[in-house]
Amino acid sequence: MISVNDNLIISPYVDDITQFLIENKSTERKTIVNKATNDLIIALKEMGSCEEDAFYDNYMRQDQFPIVRDEFDQVIISLSKLGIILNDEVEVKKKKHRYLKVRFTILPQKLVNRLSLLFQFLYAKSYLYIGYTVPLIILYIIINGDQIIQAFPQNDTSFYLISTLCLYCSVLFHEIGHATALKARGLPPGEIGFGLYLFVMPVFYTNLDEIWKLPAKKRFLVNIGGVYFQYIFSLIFFIWGLFEPKFMIIVVLILFSVIYQFNPLIRLDGYWIASDYFKLTDVVKQSNEKLILLTVDLLRNQPLKYSKKEYLLILYGLFSGTYIILIYFFLIANLWDSIILQLPSRYKEIQEGFNWDKVLTVDFLNQIAPLLVCAGILLGLSFFFYRFILFINKVYNELNRQKQLAPH
Repeated sequence: MISVNDNLIISPYVDDITQFLIENKSTERKTIVNKATNDLIIALKEMGSCEEDAFYDNYMRQDQFPIVRDEFDQVIISLSKLGIILNDEVEVKKKKHRYLKVRFTILPQKLVNRLSLLFQFLYAKSYLYIGYTVPLIILYIIINGDQIIQAFPQNDTSFYLISTLCLYCSVLFHEIGHATALKARGLPPGEIGFGLYLFVMPVFYTNLDEIWKLPAKKRFLVNIGGVYFQYIFSLIFFIWGLFEPKFMIIVVLILFSVIYQFNPLIRLDGYWIASDYFKLTDVVKQSNEKLILLTVDLLRNQPLKYSKKEYLLILYGLFSGTYIILIYFFLIANLWDSIILQLPSRYKEIQEGFNWDKVLTVDFLNQIAPLLVCAGILLGLSFFFYRFILFINKVYNELNRQKQLAPH
């Protein structure tokens, strides 16, 4: 038996009248579907609880969008896994983050909402003029670059730790900026947390599930809100650095972090900004789908008939995959001599000198850190190869599907 979940809120998607936003209150998922899928959901809701075969026959008799049975079954299964359709034979998939691993909450939602209200004044028009100081500060750093480098304290461990701590604090303030931007547009932000991107890259994140209720222009302002707050944070150290030049190093570190946020090849701010610009909801998923179709067309010697947007998605998929491969290659190449080759001796040292009383000491953490780094790289590579095998499997399935549909 199948039926439509009663805990759904369906509304037109703000950027495209041919798409619909489905909020599932029971699973806390938000899904964007096309008009054909939305019509199918409405038809099932009107029919009520029924057998899948009966619904298919009734759906086709109503002269809805024609759909072959295999594709119909696949749509029903997909919607059932999302909890949009209740299906006795399909288990609802738990909401997972495909790329953010080992995640945990730092600031709960209630605290994030309070902080957002506290900093909301920074989105008043009079404060937004702070952005005009960006080129002046960059120009100052370029002109005084030699003095800033000379002021950098050599072999000062305490300053290294302070610089790292300030950088991470600026990134946390960056996330508060996203939350505050969403709050300023009348929607509640979620929690702020920390996790590992692809098991390797430590990142902060903000739950911005409500952002999809905003049009693309306002989503852009929410996505840019993080770097705006991070830049404000750097201004504190810039003023301090005018009197104590070594603190200009912290400003440089934060500005590099801000620039890196515009990288569109992984899920940083640049990725979401690019998604909104091209009005796409999941660039990675769509680029993978186009790469699968391209691979199948090349294997079958079919003419390539793609739109400019589709070619752009294909290029994005290629560049994004290459970028991730280069990250792992860079990590392995740079850590090969210093960490990876020394793993057996490091492990032996830890095993022989292990003592529960020393587990939380700095020496023990220094010993175990290389093992954790290698474990992260290994998990990341395993995830990457798993995704590659899935890609090959999807290409194989698409090849078989197209062969079956081809006229004999």
